[in-house]
Amino acid sequence: MKIRLETQTNILKARRRLAPGGFTLIELMMAMVLLVISLLFTLDLVGDGMGKMYDMRVRSQVKECARLTMEYFSTLPPDVIFGMSKQTQQTGTYATTTGDENLVNFVVQSYPVCRTLSDPSNAVGAKVQLRYTICPGCLAHENPAWAGFIVCIYNLKLRLTFNSVMYGTQNQNIDYSAKLYAGQAGECDSAVNPNGCGSGTMPDQIRPCNM
Repeated sequence: MKIRLETQTNILKARRRLAPGGFTLIELMMAMVLLVISLLFTLDLVGDGMGKMYDMRVRSQVKECARLTMEYFSTLPPDVIFGMSKQTQQTGTYATTTGDENLVNFVVQSYPVCRTLSDPSNAVGAKVQLRYTICPGCLAHENPAWAGFIVCIYNLKLRLTFNSVMYGTQNQNIDYSAKLYAGQAGECDSAVNPNGCGSGTMPDQIRPCNM
């Protein structure tokens, strides 16, 4: 009798092992929750990567706007640049003619993206808010060997400021600078030229512009 009962018990265990398995409702719910969490995590990684790529693209575009801005100033005499805002910061955007109208026209005609990045009327421009700041300064030096001959070193600083599209980070800056020389008294001597740097008196006259 005992042997028969043990045999029946073993048969039942074997049937349970061989029977097709299934998930309970709680197990299914847990699996769904884990699947949703995995999908959300994956989507977040993809979105973050795309956002970073877009920010890199915007930064590259801003650099091109800065290059064109410096190219424009390379076409002007140094004293003209200094006369725009002597030792004073001048800020403007590429969406309006606030500041230097000729500068804006030159840059935008060459690369219209600069206007888009500055224009608050579009979604990208409203986030990026691209603007430029120029800051001209100079140093006047009289050559001791040649009395009255003044050499001026004009220094132009340029800063482009913009915001991150992905993170909304304020005031990311790209800075450029250039030294421009003028050795003629008519361009350099402030006694002759209102936009000149110095009067030719010793010692050197330094007129910096601080960002």
